[in-house]
Amino acid sequence: MEYYFGRKQIDLLRGGGQYDDQGNQNDNWICIDDDWMKYEREITCNGNFKNGIKIGKWNIILEETLIIGGSFDESGFKHGDWVCVHNDWNKLSREVNLKGQFVKGQKIAIWNIIEGNTVLGGGEFDENGRKNGKWVELCDDWRKLQHLNWQNRNVKFTGQYKNGIKIGKCNIFVNEEANDRLLGGGEFDDYGMKEKIWVELCKDWMDIKQINGEYKKSKKFGKCDIIENGNLFIGSGSYKLKWYEGWQMD
Repeated sequence: MEYYFGRKQIDLLRGGGQYDDQGNQNDNWICIDDDWMKYEREITCNGNFKNGIKIGKWNIILEETLIIGGSFDESGFKHGDWVCVHNDWNKLSREVNLKGQFVKGQKIAIWNIIEGNTVLGGGEFDENGRKNGKWVELCDDWRKLQHLNWQNRNVKFTGQYKNGIKIGKCNIFVNEEANDRLLGGGEFDDYGMKEKIWVELCKDWMDIKQINGEYKKSKKFGKCDIIENGNLFIGSGSYKLKWYEGWQMD
């Protein structure tokens, strides 16, 4: 970082603003988003500071595209309606965002996952900011397979939360030509631990493959099968006591 005449010059991205005599940020600023390196894309925020506290309307700008943002109260808490950048999916050069309400910096009520005007998923936060009830969420790990033609399709988890903990049945779907195709899923116990038989996506392959296996308290154990195209068996392996995960292919 470099300083010029009381103005902080931000390298890498366009931005900066004014400090007062006490070293507090004041008036209009263009800032780098705190998590911008996660996104691997240029994200800046534009708004006003008062005595070092963000106040009023702030805009979020993703590679020169306005995402909207929201407002801060006089104490610097996010408040009211907000549209925020989705943490993981914007790595795929898509504008996937989160839309909902804050009260004193805490998410409450209905939040939707959106792309443009299309709702991809979402759910509800209780008054304590915990997820509750039915949620539809994007599968974050799928971003690792962005080299596939599947990157513009949506792999989703659907399931239930109770006091911020996943419980009960969870399904994994992929959206194909406006229809959802079931890829897998499994079950969580009342403590959010994976239990019993799960069918999950194999993240390290170049195509759609599934792993069929069993969990006890979120630990994989026993035999696992690798399945392609829903029913073609292509290999298997087993998890030892130390959870060694090397595949033994037939």
